[in-house]
Amino acid sequence: MGKNLNQKKDYYWLKCEVSEGMFADREYAVETQTIRGNPVSMFVPIEYVRKDDSLVSVEVLEKRVNSILILLPSEPLQGYSPSKIIEVSPKEIVSYTI
Repeated sequence: MGKNLNQKKDYYWLKCEVSEGMFADREYAVETQTIRGNPVSMFVPIEYVRKDDSLVSVEVLEKRVNSILILLPSEPLQGYSPSKIIEVSPKEIVSYTI
């Protein structure tokens, strides 16, 4: 069976700080933090970043009562976790449906 073209899709964005990456034509440097305030930094391909809005695209894995578990688009360079999966505050997530 084919895809249902009328099916809506949710997109999620994480609030962050965005600056120029090492390769300005291909990536941005993105900084954010976990729900516990631990810093997370990474280089992210430009197609996953809305620079003017200071947002990075993420996948929501689990919505919890007071937090959201997300999958980052790139491996963190430094911070508390070497994992692409981090826990953030719900107020740091922006979503929309198309």
